Amino acid sequence: MCISINPEPPDIDPFSFRHGLEEGKRTSIICMVNEGDLPMTINWLKDGRHLQHDPDIEIKKISEYSTLLLFESLHERHSGSYTCEAANAAATVNHTASLKVQVSPRWIVEPSSSTALVGSTVVLECSARGFPQPVITWNKATGEAAQDFQPVLLDGVRNSQAPNGSLVLMESSPNDAGYYQCTAHNSIGSPLSKVAQLTVHAPAHIVTEGGRVTGHAGQTVTLTCEASGDLPLTVTWQRHHTPITPTHRISIRESGNGGLINTVLEIRSVTSGDAGAYTCRADNPHGHSAQIYTISIIEPPVAPSDVAVSEVTSRSAVLSWTLYQPAAVTIQYRAAEDESWAVHGRNVSVGQWASSHVLSGLIPYQSYAVRLMAHNDLGVSQPSHIRVFTTLEEAPSGAPQDVQVSAGGPRSLIVRWRPPETRLSNGPLRGYTLALRRQNLQGHLLYISRPAMIAAGDNGVENYEVTGLSSASLYEVAVRVFNKAGPGPLSSPRIVQATGYDAPSCPPAGVSCRGSGRGGVRVWWSPPPTHCTHAPVSGYTIIATPTTHLHSTDSENLWDVNTTNLEKNLDSLPSAVNISVRVKAFNDVGASPPNHPIYCVTEDGVPGPPIRVRVVVTGSTNLLVTWSPPQPYSGDILHYTLYSAREDQVAVRDVVGAGGSDATWRELSNLSPGVRVQIWLTATSVAGEGGPSPRLTAVPVHTPKYPPLAVGGGQLWRIGFGAGVTLGCRGIGTPVPVINWTKGTNQPIINGQFTQLLPGGDLHLTGMSKCFTCMLESCVRDTSNYTCWVKNSEGSDSLSHQVIVITTPDPPKLTLSQATQDSLNLTITPTSDGGAPILGYTLHYRGRAGEWAETTAEPGTVSVVIRGLACGSSYHLYVTAWNSHGTSTPSPVLVANTQGKCK
Repeated sequence: MCISINPEPPDIDPFSFRHGLEEGKRTSIICMVNEGDLPMTINWLKDGRHLQHDPDIEIKKISEYSTLLLFESLHERHSGSYTCEAANAAATVNHTASLKVQVSPRWIVEPSSSTALVGSTVVLECSARGFPQPVITWNKATGEAAQDFQPVLLDGVRNSQAPNGSLVLMESSPNDAGYYQCTAHNSIGSPLSKVAQLTVHAPAHIVTEGGRVTGHAGQTVTLTCEASGDLPLTVTWQRHHTPITPTHRISIRESGNGGLINTVLEIRSVTSGDAGAYTCRADNPHGHSAQIYTISIIEPPVAPSDVAVSEVTSRSAVLSWTLYQPAAVTIQYRAAEDESWAVHGRNVSVGQWASSHVLSGLIPYQSYAVRLMAHNDLGVSQPSHIRVFTTLEEAPSGAPQDVQVSAGGPRSLIVRWRPPETRLSNGPLRGYTLALRRQNLQGHLLYISRPAMIAAGDNGVENYEVTGLSSASLYEVAVRVFNKAGPGPLSSPRIVQATGYDAPSCPPAGVSCRGSGRGGVRVWWSPPPTHCTHAPVSGYTIIATPTTHLHSTDSENLWDVNTTNLEKNLDSLPSAVNISVRVKAFNDVGASPPNHPIYCVTEDGVPGPPIRVRVVVTGSTNLLVTWSPPQPYSGDILHYTLYSAREDQVAVRDVVGAGGSDATWRELSNLSPGVRVQIWLTATSVAGEGGPSPRLTAVPVHTPKYPPLAVGGGQLWRIGFGAGVTLGCRGIGTPVPVINWTKGTNQPIINGQFTQLLPGGDLHLTGMSKCFTCMLESCVRDTSNYTCWVKNSEGSDSLSHQVIVITTPDPPKLTLSQATQDSLNLTITPTSDGGAPILGYTLHYRGRAGEWAETTAEPGTVSVVIRGLACGSSYHLYVTAWNSHGTSTPSPVLVANTQGKCK
């Protein structure tokens, strides 16, 4: 039998180092493992790593359970964390103790002597290490010898101590020079101390400031310059960067005391050649400094040169010039057109030493000639070269004169005026702006701009006809002129009454409609708002347009009825048709625009008889009857009634399609063999039962085989853009016929992306759109026929569906027929209507920079006249058409011009 005994892990007695151990002393610690099974290993680590060999450290094994770590002489390097690690088969354990050896200060950066310039920042380096961290203090000798040291006062601004102990002196001065002592101490051992010398040098510096000195020709001019700085210090006078040498006219005197030198430059019997810049330069080994003195010699003046004109505005200009000697300046200017300097010249005086002046108080858009003359105590110069400049334009300061307003047509005013005075135009006239508003409509001003035709000051008369106004209304009219700089003030407003009346400007309100009886629609409305009528309304025009094409002539597709009442019944309309209804109000002048169309559906009518009725013998007791829905469409068919009668019996009624079925065939069974049967049908809608189809006769006999029949009632389908449709077809016959579909002129149809042949024989067309008719042969064309063919060995039969895709109309064509001064006569030519009647046109127009405006036109309109346009102006126009499916894309933009020039 085996017994397993788990070894016991080791356990270490805690240990620690004594505090306050100083460098050079001895110490030891014992690692004692008080528990744990052998075999066991005991190791020492320092800072997480195995203890390396050190001549001052000895490890002694005391027993299998203990070991001694002995430090014979402590040093700074011995500081750290010591770990005793004990391990056996059960576990590894450890215990760590920290040793901090107290060490006296040692230099990291030892102070050293340095030099600096006055005004610079000085850093005296000093830093030390030890444990505890040494404290660094600074002292300075009070005299010129390295003795009698006193603490340095640290204010934190000019004098401060860096974190590492270095001394920082900002903007050093000669007083900062001397001996500095840096001391590091931490109570361990002896403090460290080192003396460093700081030498501060003063670079050469000119104390006096340069400037301008003026002297008369023939007199003596004296320049004084004082410099300071460390010796050796030299001061020199220079002109044109070359030292000045004393002559019989030039002398240099110099005096000094220590670091301060005074020098005087004296020039006797000065002339204009002595004028200019003189430099006093001071140098020493630590730098240099210079000041510039400018001597100006007063002589009889010469004319200013380099005369220039800049920064010209409407009423000012900046003149600049150059003078060869100090002098005052007189600016003389006049209008440039043949004026005399003596009579018309105006003078402006400018003080001495000036080199520019702002000439103000000028007239806008005026040409000026200007010249300058210099003068001093000795006389006046000749005039300078003449400079000519033109002031900028300014907005006119005067309004047009003699403004007169008279009535034009019912919606127009004629405005006449004369240009403002020339002196108030402030530049070439660009045009005029007419401001007008209906009286008592505060703030609602209409602005119309037109170009100027007559120059300012001319006696001609400007005129303009303002159109598109409200009839029989009072208007306030004012005119202002503008030039390149902007508009001038408005003239005093004039009030005039626009004579005559105009057609109503708003359609009747609240137009409504609903189906009323068979083939009828009732329409009712309210009068236009009173602010739109302008004159009593004489009557109303009701315009009714079917939204789909009817099987009738074009003249019957638009109903236009007048009435003086506020309602009207429209009769003799087709049954079950969606009708677009619009109403216009009219007076003796004209008609208002129609209301936005509303739609209502006429009630269903009594259907006609079914068509294409066929009877086929399918057996000794069976007959197959097929037919197609009545034409034209007059409403939804509720059901068909199939009548069958033997010659000696009452007819039997059989209702087909009740409950909404579209069935167009029925097989009669259990008939008497060889007995003649008469067959006819009727169709029934909500309006009642229609008339019978022609009677057909058949005799049931045994027929093992018979030709196929295609049943499903071929129809006309109008499909909206993007919709789908299922075309019905069944094949009946013996043997069972095969069904195929073709499109157009016998183009086979197969299953594809947009066509699906259904199991029973129907054809489903998916997502029909106008793009199908243009791009994909397998898709529906606008007027395509889809034919279902059924064939067996006895023959074939077919039925056809006609499918029309209803889209928005194609863009109409817009052409210009005639242009007058204020109107454009335009011709609208429709293209494709998209499969549904066009319900109207919208004509959009604007000037080159104006806002778009629009007007509408009725379906069937050929010509549209846009009135109230500006004469001699260019207009952009385009037209769109709309039907029940939406609005066409715009026609190409037509650019047309009205005739004449506006005066």
